[in-house]
Amino acid sequence: GMTLPQWEFLPEIYRQFPNATWILNLRDSRRWLDSIDRWKDLRKRFIDLHYPPDFFRGKGSDDEDMIKFYNLQAQRVRDFVIKHPSLTLVEVQIDDPSAGKVMEDAFGISQLCWKKRNVNAGDAQWGL
Repeated sequence: GMTLPQWEFLPEIYRQFPNATWILNLRDSRRWLDSIDRWKDLRKRFIDLHYPPDFFRGKGSDDEDMIKFYNLQAQRVRDFVIKHPSLTLVEVQIDDPSAGKVMEDAFGISQLCWKKRNVNAGDAQWGL
């Protein structure tokens, strides 16, 4: 199984941290899907998810279903933040060369600290 906090637990996260800054990591949806397909059985884990009415168990083998879900989850976070103005949302396109600058501007930590860390060539292993 798999849990997606950004889909399941937004209200609970908000209740615990009503003045938090949320980071919404984004990337080109096709590149996101390519990454999903390189992580062992991650696509299968998405297919096993059940988040009605937007993503029913069994969906996800079709690329367009996955991309739709990716875009829906991002919009779901945006919509939640709009309804809860005590939250701050920082959106960062992680595959954009300016991602480090966005993070530096938002958090005051040097952009040199923000790098790509989990590149996967298709041989990823699940582990703790």
